[in-house]
Amino acid sequence: MMKDRPWFTFWSTLLLVIELFGTALLHMAYPTVSRWLLFAIVTVPVVIGYVILAYWAMKKEKRTPAQK
Repeated sequence: MMKDRPWFTFWSTLLLVIELFGTALLHMAYPTVSRWLLFAIVTVPVVIGYVILAYWAMKKEKRTPAQK
């Protein structure tokens, strides 16, 4: 399914890497703050990025969510 969309695979992988490394870097910078709180802080923008990526993918394919 993703073979015809290498750009989607690239950007979704990049978002995952940002989430994992962002949480790790924040935890190193603020060791007294809970890892779960830092994970939540990093996850919110990443989820927003995934929503934008999914919208972009649908728009690029000239589809709307109703045409599923």
